[in-house]
Amino acid sequence: MTKVGGPELIVGEIKAQPALSNQLVTTKLILEEKLAIVYIHRAPANAFSYELIKTMTETFRKIEEIKSIRTVIFTSSVDRFFSAGVDLEEFGRGKEEWLDYWRTLRSMFITIYESRLNIISAINGFAIGLGCALALASQDRYMLNGPGTIGINPVNIGIPVPIWLMQRYVELVGQRLSEKLLIMGVSLKAPEAKEIGLVDEVFENEEEMLAACIELARAKHKINELAQVETNRLLRHSFVKTFYAEEEEDVERMAYFVQLPEIKQIIQDKLEEMRSRRASRQAEHK
Repeated sequence: MTKVGGPELIVGEIKAQPALSNQLVTTKLILEEKLAIVYIHRAPANAFSYELIKTMTETFRKIEEIKSIRTVIFTSSVDRFFSAGVDLEEFGRGKEEWLDYWRTLRSMFITIYESRLNIISAINGFAIGLGCALALASQDRYMLNGPGTIGINPVNIGIPVPIWLMQRYVELVGQRLSEKLLIMGVSLKAPEAKEIGLVDEVFENEEEMLAACIELARAKHKINELAQVETNRLLRHSFVKTFYAEEEEDVERMAYFVQLPEIKQIIQDKLEEMRSRRASRQAEHK
């Protein structure tokens, strides 16, 4: 039996109490299974603010320090959203603040990507932009078959796809499909994402998905840890090397685009649209 929610996670007879918790992230350690489940909960959409990115990175590093842990499962406790991506409010920062934000974002991605840990994303809602990037940092991606979609879409607000995210996307789905999808800012439903290799498995409910994640972790834990970690490091070495070599170029490119007046206007219009929708929903619930 797998139960998600409440103060405990129950898997069979195993109970895990929350640990490393704060207002943005809750981590549940299941030491008997050598794994941790990280729940993101920054309502309403788990958008990545500077604070959330810092918290995710710090939490992940603390988990890495627990030598007995071999797998981390990322998921969300916010209804309908794994993560909607970058918090658009962050685009209002000045150039130097933006540079710091983007470097911090990159640091979160690469910290997860080059970790010794097995990483599984249990995508239980929309995974857009940086939400998709978090999933792409994982070795395995399981997704709930529901209204949520997954994709990389910064072109929709006038910003090019970061080169490192583009490279990772191409690794998974291929050059031609990337040209079709990234240029148009397309997001896909779970079955479509599985068909092209963007996600590995699709599930009809969250309980089955989380149980499958744990079974996958168990299978991986049967393999010698040193051999597994080194093999994963070598598989990802080329990407990591390029990621660091192109850091300054990437940071400057992104800073240039987000400072353009026409891009600022697009983002401002999007923010006003979001605020209007939020106000309408709140009025409906009064």
